[in-house]
Amino acid sequence: ADGLQKMLKWIGLDFCFITRKKLRNNQQSIVWDCSLNNYAEYYIASTHEFVSSKTKSEGGISLVNDANKAIPADEFLNFYSVSCLMTFDCSVGNEFEDILVVGGQRGIQKWNSYKLLFSQLATHYKQAKAFKALQQSHESESRYDVLTELLNRRYIVKTIESSIEKNIKSNTRLALLFIDLDRFKVIN
Repeated sequence: ADGLQKMLKWIGLDFCFITRKKLRNNQQSIVWDCSLNNYAEYYIASTHEFVSSKTKSEGGISLVNDANKAIPADEFLNFYSVSCLMTFDCSVGNEFEDILVVGGQRGIQKWNSYKLLFSQLATHYKQAKAFKALQQSHESESRYDVLTELLNRRYIVKTIESSIEKNIKSNTRLALLFIDLDRFKVIN
């Protein structure tokens, strides 16, 4: 985070953060924040429906100068007199809306180069989130029976073996209750 803050200062930007909004109840939170101040907290506390909807529909926003004048209804942009703003949609799935927000109070030289840099950051974040979701899905599938949603035999055996090893090492007792259901395969 410290390195990214130094880079923001060097570029002339004031904030860089990712926010997450739960689509079920519109609750917002900060995923990470490398801003030079408490910009992310105020961003969450303010209303910025145009920025959110434009980011979602077009994948992002890029305003080189006078962002606060281009979007006068946005509380955050006006409160901080934000001149340059870029946002990127980092959402994966339909449960959350993740947005990377980058900008500052001054206009920036080489805007397109920095836009490319931060779009790559957003892409990397999105890919990491997608990979993590896929990994969790595979873990869940390897532990649970898809039809019954009960723990599968392989996972139960692995858990029992692990428990036995722990109890041998700690010299404690272990009890196991086995229930056999007749004709369960017919149901399953």
